[in-house]
Amino acid sequence: MAVSVVFFDVGNTLITPLIPEEQSIARFAANHGYQLDEAEVQKKIAVMYEYYERAYSDDSSFWGDSDRVRKIWIDMYRFISKSLGITEISDLLAEEIYSYYFSPEAWEPFADVLPTLEALKAEDLRLGTISNWDGTLSSILEGIGLAPYFDEIISSTDVGLHKPQADIFELACVRLGVSPHDALHIGDHISADALGAQAVGMKGILLDREDRYPDFDDAPRLKSLRDLPTLIDGFNNGFCSACASGQLIKGM
Repeated sequence: MAVSVVFFDVGNTLITPLIPEEQSIARFAANHGYQLDEAEVQKKIAVMYEYYERAYSDDSSFWGDSDRVRKIWIDMYRFISKSLGITEISDLLAEEIYSYYFSPEAWEPFADVLPTLEALKAEDLRLGTISNWDGTLSSILEGIGLAPYFDEIISSTDVGLHKPQADIFELACVRLGVSPHDALHIGDHISADALGAQAVGMKGILLDREDRYPDFDDAPRLKSLRDLPTLIDGFNNGFCSACASGQLIKGM
């Protein structure tokens, strides 16, 4: 089956923080008179994301509910504040950081995003997003100039579903009138993106920008979105046996 629709994850796939997280958190703290060591903030962020991955592995369903999404991120930013010795205003600081990261001003596209979207559009492919995100997703993509490229923008809380749940991938295909076998989804998370998409019959691709998963071979693996048009061309013209079999692919 030929690929006619391409879906993207958003965070760490299409967009990245405009400035490093440790810098932005340190700036918010400085606004309240607290001077933080960015290296120490970075260590706490690493711990925070370890907690997030455990929570996600235990029960990813929170991504289908905006209140639960808000709570888990507020809790994580409150943890960072308190672990850095900011206890009196930890709630306020957590709210400020949360509001920032769910707004357009915090984000920018990766350098390979616009060229890739332009190239795919030039091939008359329809594009969409399937993202574990809250209701701010459309406004964020609009604010950084990406929204016009997409025929459908699906955020998990808007539809009450979440990745890697099969229903959210199937809904995305229904909305664009495409069979899962004619759709491709790419993202940076093994279970939520590559394997989640494959489970419903889509072509699931892992985007591994930092070469974190060199031994992963259960789905094609790219290191840059710039390689995606070539990969799709291989699918559509039948000359990419490694693509079809899910063997490891390393982007340049």
